Amino acid sequence: GSVRDSLNYSDLAEIEVHLPDDIIADKIINLNKTISKQLLVHQQKLNAIKLQQKSLMQLLLTGIVRV
Repeated sequence: GSVRDSLNYSDLAEIEVHLPDDIIADKIINLNKTISKQLLVHQQKLNAIKLQQKSLMQLLLTGIVRV
């Protein structure tokens, strides 16, 4: 047979969850916002570079620009 581990409600109720205080939580939130903004900026730069690459490839393939 097989063994199935389970977590009963009484056991679950005994688990302690420690949450950070408000100052630490605010710092984490602000850091997360900053990282999200940076990711957005880098994603926009990447999209612009991909568009530029696509345009340059079209110019090269059509012979308008020669290397």
